[in-house]
Amino acid sequence: MEQIDWSKAPEGATHVAVVSITRVCWYKIDGGFGYSYSYQDEGCDARYWSSGAGEPSHKPLIERPAAWSGTGLPPVGTVCEITTNDGYNWRPVKIIFSDDYVVMTGETAGAVNRELFKRCDADVYFRPIRTPEQIAAEQREKAVQEMVNECPYPGSATTAIDCLALYKAGYRKFEIVPE
Repeated sequence: MEQIDWSKAPEGATHVAVVSITRVCWYKIDGGFGYSYSYQDEGCDARYWSSGAGEPSHKPLIERPAAWSGTGLPPVGTVCEITTNDGYNWRPVKIIFSDDYVVMTGETAGAVNRELFKRCDADVYFRPIRTPEQIAAEQREKAVQEMVNECPYPGSATTAIDCLALYKAGYRKFEIVPE
């Protein structure tokens, strides 16, 4: 059986059952006696939840895997970022197959949905998509470190504290360009 592409699941889906070769049934089970379900045929998006009572009619149910933590290879359907050994130039990709080789699709080299084949060795790194808060924190840390490096006593613990306070107060280094 092919791996389930959880990126096609409707919002809130916790389980899936393979009904036929071209049809799956997504389930939203909250732990009670009721559940919701949504059929999805090949080439058709699942959009509507219907309610059910008792036990779901399809077996076996496949539970949604836990969210990818960033370690190991990302599972199929994961949208993440990839880079090579330089650690720069992170770009978003969607994993559509995972094995010794990984096939990804995403916006790379100006081509939308271009498939890439990358061998997963020591030169390829994946990470979860960063939140705006994580990006802002990285920018703040970088700016504060640059401020610390400009100080006459960069190794002092109070220097970093003072530079962080200046950063939070809105002080930034500006270069004056002569006219």
